[in-house]
Amino acid sequence: MLGVGFIVPFLIFAGFLLLLLVSLSIPIIKTISVLNIAANLQAGLTNTGVSGGVKFGLWGYCVSEISASVIGINRSQPGYCSRTRLGYDIDSQLLQLLGLDNLDDIFSRGLTFVLVLHPIACGLAFLALLFALMLLCRPARFASAIALVFSVLAAIVATVAFAIDVALTTIAKNKVSDATDGNLKVTYGAVPWMTLGAMVALWAATVGACCGIFVGGRRRREAEKY
Repeated sequence: MLGVGFIVPFLIFAGFLLLLLVSLSIPIIKTISVLNIAANLQAGLTNTGVSGGVKFGLWGYCVSEISASVIGINRSQPGYCSRTRLGYDIDSQLLQLLGLDNLDDIFSRGLTFVLVLHPIACGLAFLALLFALMLLCRPARFASAIALVFSVLAAIVATVAFAIDVALTTIAKNKVSDATDGNLKVTYGAVPWMTLGAMVALWAATVGACCGIFVGGRRRREAEKY
């Protein structure tokens, strides 16, 4: 592990930091979301339109002010954030304003609950970081092996979490597009890309740790010959 110096701990720290920010996404940090739904539809002939949007995070969602106008009759809903919980319980009035009142199952309930893998990956990355830092102070084969194990586990869980982010957004995008004829736009938030960055950093750290252990073992065997 020490054969790669500070590179492996730095990569693990980068992955941990990204996963920590992801784990504090909407409604905690209101600028980090898994996906966004935006509406900006205007029809001049019938004087109808909808404007506003919703951002979904790991623990809920935040709504910007949504305004709907139908034949000159205006309806609006002020911006707010849902309570912090795992899974989405979307307000029926919000769905009605967005024209999704017949689409209560925008998100796969199973996938929304599996979003908890993000903080799990963050915890595993933190444990890997602790043992990696321990190696910088006092090299030990046991700590090196444990750091590698936690790094591999964190990388695997982050990979699964990234796949879930993509699947969740893709499913929601298809359902919303079919229900609104493309009038509402579903886009990726920052969470999938931050999770992807963490995944790459953790896999790179895992490869670096393996190289460090291999080189260190070979040097010890060569030293024992003399």
